Amino acid sequence: MSQSNDYYALLSVPPSATTEEIQAAYRRLMRVWHPDVNGATEANRRAALINHARDVLLDPQRRAAHDRTRQPSPSARPTTTTRPSAEAVARARRDAADRERAQREATTRARERAAERDAAAAAARARGQDAERARRETAEQRLAWLDHQFIAGHWYQGTGGIYEVVAVNGDSIDLRFANALTITLPKQALWEQWLTAVGRRAATLTPDQRAVFDRNLVAAQHLRWEASQRVKHADAARTRAAAEARAGQVIPDGDARSNG
Repeated sequence: MSQSNDYYALLSVPPSATTEEIQAAYRRLMRVWHPDVNGATEANRRAALINHARDVLLDPQRRAAHDRTRQPSPSARPTTTTRPSAEAVARARRDAADRERAQREATTRARERAAERDAAAAAARARGQDAERARRETAEQRLAWLDHQFIAGHWYQGTGGIYEVVAVNGDSIDLRFANALTITLPKQALWEQWLTAVGRRAATLTPDQRAVFDRNLVAAQHLRWEASQRVKHADAARTRAAAEARAGQVIPDGDARSNG
């Protein structure tokens, strides 16, 4: 078999050469015969042969077929068999050990990547569960259902969602919603919204909680009634004062004639 047909001889590697040895021989030869670095007419043909030899020897099925064509015919075989040298046996064992180690490492890396993906998915699920649990705690446990007036720092539930009272300023209240939106609303309108939310929630209050809330609700309604009475009395006082002021400016008819 000529050298151009014997791919091992063409690449100057033994028939037991490993993948790494074949790749190293290919790179070494291409540094000499690649048309970009060798301007000889022979360079193109040699580079093509080297490429083809590398492709065949790196393909297990094509390499096996090539090995069969290299075997001499039965009539041409020598009557005596040649035992492989100790160096060849040792090299074959090293190659087998290297392949086995590479396979174990690949399997280990694949398992580690799968474990990392599973851990990341579990962490994402845990974060989602924590966020949902925190939302439920805010919506159910931290709401001041039993307050009979709005208190700064307490959380409440209205038609606009969950909000925290930031400050109470007379008849207005500063609120911060769960999405960080901060607004100011009239206390009266907010109270009515909150009572609506409590009405929906009242069915799930325990009897003791409902009793406390009812007492607080009565107290809050009484405070509202007292406030309305104070406003009513203040309006009446202003009305009387205005009437008295107007009456003091009217001059009687008798006084007008005497002055004339």
